[in-house]
Amino acid sequence: MRFIYYIILIIGLIGSSCAHNSESKNALEMELRAFKEHKISLPSNLIAKKRGKQPVPDSTLLNRPFKMIIYVDPKDCTDCKLLALMPYHMFILENATNTNFGVIFILHTPNMEEAEVILKEINFPHTVFYDLNGDFERLNPHLPQDDVFHTFLMNESNDVLLVGNPTHNEALKELYLKAIKYVDE
Repeated sequence: MRFIYYIILIIGLIGSSCAHNSESKNALEMELRAFKEHKISLPSNLIAKKRGKQPVPDSTLLNRPFKMIIYVDPKDCTDCKLLALMPYHMFILENATNTNFGVIFILHTPNMEEAEVILKEINFPHTVFYDLNGDFERLNPHLPQDDVFHTFLMNESNDVLLVGNPTHNEALKELYLKAIKYVDE
C-alpha cells in the first residue's frame, strides 16, 4: 500500500512539474511576443562615456540602422553584470567594419562613478550609455524583467528583431550575423 502511495506521489510531482514548466514556457512566450510587438524608445538624456571620458569618439551608435542593445539594470549584482559584458568584445570586433550596426550598452545605475571604477578595472574598451534615472525602463514598460530579454537586436524603426545573447548561443549568433550581414550588403 505504501509503495502505491509513493508511486502516486511521484507521478503527481512529475505531473505538476511538467504543468509548471508548461505554464512558465507559455508565460515566457507571451512576454516575448508582447516585447517584440512594441517599439523600443531610447532616452534622450543618456550619458555616453568611453573609458570614463566624454565626449566619445563615435557618437553615431544611437543613430545606426541596426543596433544590439545590452541593458544592465541595477537589480542583483551590478559588478557581476558588468564583468559579464566582456564576451561582447569579440562580437563587436568581428563586426567592427559594419557601419550600419552598433552595439549599445545601456547601464542603469544611480552611481556612475562606481561603475566607471569597475569598467576601468576590467579594461572595458567600449562606449557605455549611462541611464542615471531609469528612463529606459520607464519609456519601455513592456521590457521584461528577466535579464535574458535584456539583449536584443533592433532595426532602424526600433522594432525588436532578435532577443538573446549571441555570445552564449551559436545558433543565435548566426541569426544576428545573418541580419547584420544583410544590412551591410
